[in-house]
Amino acid sequence: MIQNRTLVALEYRAYKISNGVEELIEQTTSDKPLHFIMGDGMMLPAFEQEIAKLSTGDNYNFTKTANETFGPRVEENVRDLPKSVFIIDGKFDETKVYPKAIVTLMTQDQQPVQAIIVDVTEDTVTVDLNHPFAGCDIRFEGKILDLIELTDEQYNSLKQHQCGCSDCGGGCGGCGSNNHDNCNCEHCN
Repeated sequence: MIQNRTLVALEYRAYKISNGVEELIEQTTSDKPLHFIMGDGMMLPAFEQEIAKLSTGDNYNFTKTANETFGPRVEENVRDLPKSVFIIDGKFDETKVYPKAIVTLMTQDQQPVQAIIVDVTEDTVTVDLNHPFAGCDIRFEGKILDLIELTDEQYNSLKQHQCGCSDCGGGCGGCGSNNHDNCNCEHCN
């Protein structure tokens, strides 16, 4: 069983399942694997629970329900907002606010939340605050490539990168990489 504070490197493919149809939504390869620290909340808990049962070299293939991943789709999370919410410096930016665009909004307590633009009219912008994969089951498959039980020093060093990536130099926002060619974290691939 993989313990917390273990650096996991794995091949990874994730497929959303909607109305019985699978669509590849994310993947890594053995030469650019996904790295994460077990137990640090970087991955979905349901994913970590399955991966924790495995060892180096093991293949995996499992499906998790929408309730175990990104939750059900909630129609009340699709809202019409006044177009004025999207005016910055007196201007509405049509190059950033258009159907299917992803924008960051701020909650009342100043927390960022991602929204997908559904529609733009003369007076309103319809946004969907559901996660893009809400309501979808997710199938994961891949292979465990490496497991490294981290010392306190290694763990603290990797936590500075926020993504568990050991190849970074510091600055991309996701993992801190200035060297995206050598960074293997999901934010830079």
